[in-house]
Amino acid sequence: MADRFRVRCDAVKYRQGFIEVVGQIHPGLVNVETWQVSMEADLSGLNVESDRLTDADFVANTELELTPAQARALAAALVATAEAAEAEPGAAADGGGRSAFPGS
Repeated sequence: MADRFRVRCDAVKYRQGFIEVVGQIHPGLVNVETWQVSMEADLSGLNVESDRLTDADFVANTELELTPAQARALAAALVATAEAAEAEPGAAADGGGRSAFPGS
């Protein structure tokens, strides 16, 4: 995987943050990193490297290494859960405020 995939997760203010997926941090594994951001911070239009976020805004960080099989199982679970969430009455067609920002 040449590029990183990052997504801003801000649909629920008290659980807002960022997720990053990148390969080859450790050969043959998939790296998943999350950053939880304080609910007082405004993530609108920001990415994890924004100068508007201070160290104090980040309240938690987790980094995991997955085997390819684990990464595929996680991806399948995410897709199945997303499809179920979209089928719920009142589901937001636009992703409910979640937005990806590739290339950042």
